[in-house]
Amino acid sequence: MGVKRAWIAVGGGVVVALVAITVGVAVGWHATAAPSAAPPPPAVPAPPAKTTASTSATPPSTKPPSRMPPAAKPAPAPPAPATTTPESVPGVPAGWVSTSVPVNEGSLARRYLLVRPATTSKTPLPVIVLLHGRIVTPEYEAQRTGLPAVTGPAILVYPAGYQNSWNAGACCAGAHQANVDDVGFVTEVVHQVLAGQRDADHQRVFLVGFSNGGKMAFRLTCAEPDLFDGVAVVAAVPVADCAKPPAVPSVQVAMNNDPLFTLTPDQPPKSVNGYVEQSTEGEVGALLAANGCQGSGQSQTLGTLTTTRWTSCGSGDPVELDLYQGDVHQWPAGDAATPPAQQMIWNFFRSIPEEHR
Repeated sequence: MGVKRAWIAVGGGVVVALVAITVGVAVGWHATAAPSAAPPPPAVPAPPAKTTASTSATPPSTKPPSRMPPAAKPAPAPPAPATTTPESVPGVPAGWVSTSVPVNEGSLARRYLLVRPATTSKTPLPVIVLLHGRIVTPEYEAQRTGLPAVTGPAILVYPAGYQNSWNAGACCAGAHQANVDDVGFVTEVVHQVLAGQRDADHQRVFLVGFSNGGKMAFRLTCAEPDLFDGVAVVAAVPVADCAKPPAVPSVQVAMNNDPLFTLTPDQPPKSVNGYVEQSTEGEVGALLAANGCQGSGQSQTLGTLTTTRWTSCGSGDPVELDLYQGDVHQWPAGDAATPPAQQMIWNFFRSIPEEHR
């Protein structure tokens, strides 16, 4: 059993209702999954200002381990605009709209990109929150991942990281240096979306994170285990400890020779700012332990992808590892014989039994 929060707009405010649902969710965090390799698509250059982009990578660095004194908060940013701003995002289907929505987080002006059908649906729509990689923008991540083509009608939410980065624990970039509260920011974004989108399905709220965004997804799920009904992490392992890893439907997507990670526990570990990272398989093992999964799982090969799924789990929450063949750090785009990462993630989310959402 789990407790989900329903946020309902009332007049000018928001009322929180705690709704008991049969959901065996809570994200099992301290696990990392290894993806199968797909021939790497050409790397994309880092984006300029707004909607240009690059592949996201989190370069290892060397700083002291986890318990570091918090860095000074960033200087206050100018106040966010009072109204939302329509945006043109390549790849958004006809009949959909994309909007930049401002969020005031203390002294910081933050925002998120909202992409959805223009007309309110008569049936509830799934909500997918996608955390972009380091250096890139929400607009670029929306274009790179192409979610509308695989999800159909849905409410897609792309929060914008501080200086295009996320404070995932031991890293990364400007958000980590400024000690930004990204757990609080993304949580607030989810609450706003559930309160403001009348056709949002409160029982189908999913989280996806790539690279730095994947590291942030691990931290967020540990801190807010009841916020999401399923979690997908692409090309990332945690850079923060989780004292009590929660059980939640989880899919780990990775490339077998990603240069930023190790695949197996017997390889020399990599570290970020002094934080020693798990291997991809080690992280998957932690997810399996959190969800109480038994056995070796069922494997299937699809082109250059090997997918392994565990369903015999004490919590009822499945775990999946999608391992692509490849030696680059990028979003697996697939090929004619290999499904892309976004298709595998959506297939996983759709397969989660309703009683475990």
